[in-house]
Amino acid sequence: MLELHICNILGKFKYMAPIIKIMAKFKEKEIVDIQKKMIRMLKNKRKFGAAHTETIHLKNCVPKHLRGEKIVDEAIKNLFDREILINKQSTGEKHCSLNPAKLREIEEIENK
Repeated sequence: MLELHICNILGKFKYMAPIIKIMAKFKEKEIVDIQKKMIRMLKNKRKFGAAHTETIHLKNCVPKHLRGEKIVDEAIKNLFDREILINKQSTGEKHCSLNPAKLREIEEIENK
């Protein structure tokens, strides 16, 4: 953690403000493009509600050079946070499916 020393013009007081390195934000368009591919794959396989697939299979629909990148994990996490994907714990692996109650949001992502 870096620390920044800040003082006023007259130098009468000083205080230290911690600066936290913020992870570089990914471009929203890149995340949406990855999410489109994931949603398209799940829709083509008809993974709605009770029909589910293993979460790691979502990475198979993105280009190989992106599969290990943090942007893919951020895209998946964002879909879970928005409850577009629902989680099902099954036999030790994490499984997911599209939330049938969020069809409107799914269509919005696809049409962006």
